[in-house]
Amino acid sequence: MLNNPALDIAIGLVFIYAIYSLLATTLTELIATLIGLRGKNLRKGIKRMLDDDSISIESSSKLSEIFIGRPEIKFLGKGKNIRGKEKFPSYIKSKTFAKGLINSLEDVHNFNKDLNKLKESLKEKETPTNIFIANLIDEANSNIERFKSLAEDWFNETMDRVGGWYRKHISLLTFITGFLIALTLNVDTLSISKKLSQDKESRLALVEAASGYVSSFEANDSLSKDDYEKFEILNNRIDSLLVQDEIIGTIIDWYPPENFGLICETKEILAESWAFILKYIFGCLITAIALSLGSSFWFDLLNKLIKLRGTGTKEKTNLKVSKSKPVG
Repeated sequence: MLNNPALDIAIGLVFIYAIYSLLATTLTELIATLIGLRGKNLRKGIKRMLDDDSISIESSSKLSEIFIGRPEIKFLGKGKNIRGKEKFPSYIKSKTFAKGLINSLEDVHNFNKDLNKLKESLKEKETPTNIFIANLIDEANSNIERFKSLAEDWFNETMDRVGGWYRKHISLLTFITGFLIALTLNVDTLSISKKLSQDKESRLALVEAASGYVSSFEANDSLSKDDYEKFEILNNRIDSLLVQDEIIGTIIDWYPPENFGLICETKEILAESWAFILKYIFGCLITAIALSLGSSFWFDLLNKLIKLRGTGTKEKTNLKVSKSKPVG
């Protein structure tokens, strides 16, 4: 085994990041599901496609609102959101979009599936969306099946951008969640690194725990649309990780320092306390950035570091390391 203190410190940090990124992932996906983030991004994308971002048109007259109100779209949503309103679906198939678009255009223009008649009706009000749809009709040579195929391509291209919006929102939400976790549970990267460098027994025990966990589990960092089943898997994996709390507890104090030392008798001590607070917040920010990278990243890196370390003679620790049981 490659006995390098710097490598052991890196493994310990990565293992801790992996643990708390699982927690951050679970909380982030739960929040995203509760607020219907996927559905909100999808709805925003459809509105931009069909309404030209126009605020001059009444809501009930907008093509997007007519589209959203169609039965083939409306009833794809499941249940109600926290405000008591019907949830917008988090996912729509491209074929369903094309069908809904045709039916919505029929409701507005009454063209009786005659695309030439629809094109003439669209020219009466040359908005960017109407011009685009008219161009699709020309490209399809007024063939309705070809038009549907082109509408599906249009939808898929837009959904690529919508997916980018969602990832940005999730990244920001994960960062905020990770920062709150770091502050609440005292997961300060700077102090953890210092303790790992000073406490050899705890460092080796954490490395052993990481090695055992890597051999038993694979990272699972993505939850599909409205899929609550994976929450249980993630929770089980977090529970199994926290079996190691006796080891982690020697590294992390779990609670931030009481009052951060702000109740001081002298200005000199108060200045030192503020310096400590800034250092502590900076350490938590580093942790939050790390957690926002996701558990898959950290488990992949942990696996590589464990393999790098896994040559030579194994160094023993006197601390008891709990064994993780496979779950999920």
